Amino acid sequence: MLVWYNHPMNSQSFKKTSSLYFLFGLFFFELIAANLAHPATPTLIVERGLPSSTFGLAFAAMSLGSFLFSPLWSFLNDRIGRVHVFAIGCYGYALGQTMFLFATQLWLIVLARFIAGVFVGGVMMTQLVLILDHSMNSDRAMNLSIHATLFTLGGALGYLIGGYLADIDLHLMFVIQIIALVSTGLLMHCFFKGIDVSTIIEKSSSFNPLRFFNIVIRIKPLEFTLFSVVVLLSMMGTVAFDQIFNFYLKDQLLFPASMNGLIKATFGVMSLLVNMTLGRLIIQRKWFKFPLSIVLIVTSFIALVLVFLRDFNLFMILSISFFILNSLYLILVQVYSGHMSAFASNATVMGLYNAIRSLGMVLGSFLAGQLYQINISSSFAFSSLSLGIAATFFMFAVMQKKV
Repeated sequence: MLVWYNHPMNSQSFKKTSSLYFLFGLFFFELIAANLAHPATPTLIVERGLPSSTFGLAFAAMSLGSFLFSPLWSFLNDRIGRVHVFAIGCYGYALGQTMFLFATQLWLIVLARFIAGVFVGGVMMTQLVLILDHSMNSDRAMNLSIHATLFTLGGALGYLIGGYLADIDLHLMFVIQIIALVSTGLLMHCFFKGIDVSTIIEKSSSFNPLRFFNIVIRIKPLEFTLFSVVVLLSMMGTVAFDQIFNFYLKDQLLFPASMNGLIKATFGVMSLLVNMTLGRLIIQRKWFKFPLSIVLIVTSFIALVLVFLRDFNLFMILSISFFILNSLYLILVQVYSGHMSAFASNATVMGLYNAIRSLGMVLGSFLAGQLYQINISSSFAFSSLSLGIAATFFMFAVMQKKV
């Protein structure tokens, strides 16, 4: 259930909204814009004659930026407000993509991706904080699941549109993305009114990621430690698989960017159907522990099978299954994160979630890229191992009744 929040009229010529409907619409637009460049990235790497490990290194640099600056965005969310952080993130992400467009050398690509990651981390974390801020306790799980569904569908549409635009003109695709990101920041600034952050008592104010983890985890040591390990390992596995698959389509199968986008869009539509049926049922029953365990185990098994598989049709069928289950994983792990917000402020918990998630993306993408260059099968094995260990830790947490 979406909750409409009314606020008194201010001195402006129009009344800003605090509606979740507006937020979800804006988030969906931003998610489409943010994913436009992804199907074109393998093409850009191949055309510029860079080594195959670049896809992992570039994504790792982006994720590292998000990881290092998550504590800062958490701090700023509770100091200058969610609206300003979200808008700044959109503008900074646009800057990073502008640099990426003109980068021709490896170090420039890595720097551009790092800067983009710094700001996109603020955008993604603030989206979740805003949802928690504007949800009743009884609606948090459902609203987080809606965001996860929009994340999947927005990513699919972004891949589809970006793939076709890249085939027409790579520069045009980047220009459209940059304009869309700047527009998203302006729309947030002009039309949305966030909560008054002056009333928030912040429980963590460290900019140092390692010290930030220490401060947060000390609030509930075992609960937050298990949470961090599960998110880290599962994200390593899912990001590794996603990055391997994207580059494999271009590097081994020689698919154009538009085909990459079309395949991801197909995955997105299928995932949407599963999320709106099975995912919705799971959330309505407030039941995420067993399904999350099953999803982690099955995705680990699928990645393991692909280590030995050589048939293209079976490869695609199993990959579709993996991505559909991964869309459910996203819903369930965000609900898990919302569950942890009972122990600390929304910005603090989502800062921790985004930092751990980003660290998993750093390790997952970097190691997948290095292993891919050595042996393609070993990169799928790495994905399988990470997800399998994550499943083990999560089941331990369930047995200890810490989730």
